Amino acid sequence: MAAKPPAPRPDLDPGEGRPEERSLERVDILHLPIGVYVLDGEGRFRDCNDGVRQILGLPAQGAVDAQITDFYAEPSRFAELCDAALRAERRGLGFEKAIVHLRVGDRDVYVEDYLKPLRDSERDLLIGYAGCMADITEEHRSARQSAELKRQVEELTFDIGRILHANTST
Repeated sequence: MAAKPPAPRPDLDPGEGRPEERSLERVDILHLPIGVYVLDGEGRFRDCNDGVRQILGLPAQGAVDAQITDFYAEPSRFAELCDAALRAERRGLGFEKAIVHLRVGDRDVYVEDYLKPLRDSERDLLIGYAGCMADITEEHRSARQSAELKRQVEELTFDIGRILHANTST
């Protein structure tokens, strides 16, 4: 028995395409809880949503006159990420994922960043990058603290073992 097509939903605009596609057209990316951005080929912001503006401390409205590398703790890291995104594209993957260390004013910010090359479809020419980022600063800090505590426990365990061995050897 064939599956029934989905019932029309009154909250969707009529038109061509599947209901899922039409509902995605209504998503307002400006207010997503993650940062979404578009860069030109040199890394200058062409557009970004509220999430990026909040993460990077940018003005809430208006054009963004900045390069993404202005926020990289290690600006050369952006070129590495772009190269990795291009390699991923050649392998048939849609994007490259990386944890990126940013400097926003005097704060260290860590983001999980996804970067995808954008191409002019007629000429297959690279015209920029689209990406999204999520602030993982607290998770990164917690992971670093946990790793440091683990290192300290291992060091103490080793020292205790040496002391016990020294006491039983004499």
